[in-house]
Amino acid sequence: MSSIYAPNTFAGIYASCPVTHLDEGKIAWAGREFAPHELAIRDVAFHAERIGCPIFLEHGTGDTTVNYESHTKALVSKLHSAGKKVLVRYYEGMKGENII
Repeated sequence: MSSIYAPNTFAGIYASCPVTHLDEGKIAWAGREFAPHELAIRDVAFHAERIGCPIFLEHGTGDTTVNYESHTKALVSKLHSAGKKVLVRYYEGMKGENII
């Protein structure tokens, strides 16, 4: 999120198993309701065109806490369509805690 709101500050961004938006499961964890504008401001893919530096992402495909398809894979698709420099690595069958 920092690279979205300060796009000229960072030389690069790295995220492992990133939560890119608040889906129903993450909202339930928070234990409170979010207004539409609160959800929108936390949606990295929605604001992807604002990122001004290269991005490196990694995610285990067996992650049951943060689904790689709806978070990392969807973000990568949006970054590519926005013409952003992105490198992604998926670890087949691994969970997030096994990556770090």
